[in-house]
Amino acid sequence: MNDLDILVNMKSEALITRICMSSTDIGESLAAQEEFHALVDAFFARYPRESFLDHAAKSKEDTDYFVALLDEAIQQTKKKMRENV
Repeated sequence: MNDLDILVNMKSEALITRICMSSTDIGESLAAQEEFHALVDAFFARYPRESFLDHAAKSKEDTDYFVALLDEAIQQTKKKMRENV
């Protein structure tokens, strides 16, 4: 799996997990929040880009912010792929 596929999968997981975080079932909501935090940690561990390092804490608090970072990473990866062709 290439970086673009990984990032797109992370974005899909983030969007699905965000929905589960708003569940009225407190157990489901808390489990989804833990999964979301693990996803954020996985992103920053895999892509420790200098410009993103100070954004980890905010990403755990703001799902929209994290999805925006994923979108940015996806766009950067697509650009690099086009340049390398």
